[in-house]
Amino acid sequence: MILFFLAAALPVICVKDCVTEGRKKLDEPKVESRINEASATRSPWIISNGAKILRNPSGKYFYNLTSARSAVMAVVESFVFSADSVVQTSSGETGDAEKMKTFIASLPASSLPPVIDLVVVDDGSSQTGEVMNLLVRRNLLFRPVKKADGSKFSVQIGTKDFPKLEAANPSDFAILVRKKLTDEKRSLRVYGSENVIARLDSDGKTARLHVLNYGQRPVEGIRIRVRGVYKKLAMQAFGIPNAKVDEILVDGNFTEFSINELRPYAVVDLR
Repeated sequence: MILFFLAAALPVICVKDCVTEGRKKLDEPKVESRINEASATRSPWIISNGAKILRNPSGKYFYNLTSARSAVMAVVESFVFSADSVVQTSSGETGDAEKMKTFIASLPASSLPPVIDLVVVDDGSSQTGEVMNLLVRRNLLFRPVKKADGSKFSVQIGTKDFPKLEAANPSDFAILVRKKLTDEKRSLRVYGSENVIARLDSDGKTARLHVLNYGQRPVEGIRIRVRGVYKKLAMQAFGIPNAKVDEILVDGNFTEFSINELRPYAVVDLR
């Protein structure tokens, strides 16, 4: 039953000529280097479809990929953000993606709700879409809404707190959102890598953390801080048998820990 529950949320992997009619094409999930606007150095830029999926959770999607690594990340991204998707790839690139599906299907079933620290009033514009993309990349936990009801910290472009002019630079706007929310009110913080996106599910008593590495290489020495006091932390990491978290520290109402090595994907269950 557990395997069936998880498998239902996993994407279909097919080779060439997949049925994609009525589905929206998603970008190739990966990290690419871009010139930093403030200097001549290159900085990593995560290409994630998380915001697009959050914006339209009932949508149907497809990926068209030729890279084995991108196919793996498409499977992970689709699962973590609960997308109805098809992953189309060449015949030589399906092996690792199928292994990732098997890994995810082996995880204990979980129906914990996603943690939401803020809501974004979605006016349907590309500007708001890019802002949400940056919020995902900066690990800010939000939900798009048509109208704020006051129950959550809300972000709406064009208001006094969030002027439209500020949104012209989505990266700076995301920093503005983070500052106004304050770090103490964030349920999740990630230190040590610009290539990692994390998502948190919790019912207030138990939690599940998803950690995605969009880069080509393993990431070492990530530090995670989550809201809540947890005594038992169990990690399962793709490609790393007997993985476990390290250096657990409870700081007030937050739990911190380290992940010594992260390949494409890991899950940490907290109790």
